[in-house]
Amino acid sequence: MSLMDQMHQKAMELGIPVDVHLDVTYRCNERCVHCYLDHDDHGEMSKAEIKELLQELADIGVFSVTFSGGEVFMRRDFVDLVEHARRLLFAVRIKTNGVMIRSTKSRSAFIPIAPKFTTPSPSCPGHGSAPSPLFDS
Repeated sequence: MSLMDQMHQKAMELGIPVDVHLDVTYRCNERCVHCYLDHDDHGEMSKAEIKELLQELADIGVFSVTFSGGEVFMRRDFVDLVEHARRLLFAVRIKTNGVMIRSTKSRSAFIPIAPKFTTPSPSCPGHGSAPSPLFDS
C-alpha cells in the first residue's frame, strides 16, 4: 500500500479530509470565458479568520491545503497566509492564473516551498501543459 493510500485510509478512519480546498477571495484580475466565478462581491474571510481555520485544520490532521478563488494574489496578505500554512506543515497548492506573480516578495516567498501551480491555459508552458497544443488556433 502506498503512502498516499495509507494517508487516505487513516483519514477515512478518523473522519477527516486529507486535503482542504480554500477559496480565499472571489476577486479576479481576468474574465476567462471558462471560469465559474461570477465576480460578485461575496465578501472574504479576514486574515485572522483564515489563520484560525488553518490552525484548526492542522490540529485535526489535514495534510494539504489548496488555495484558490478568484485570483489568490488579489489578496495583499496572500503571501503571509501561505507562509503561515507552511509553518503549520501543510503541503500547499495554489490555483492562480500567474499574472500577478511579479513582485519580488511574491516570487521569493515561493522559492523555498515549491508549490504546485496550476494554470487553465492550454498555451501556457509548465506544469500540466500538454506536449502539443490542446486546441487549434
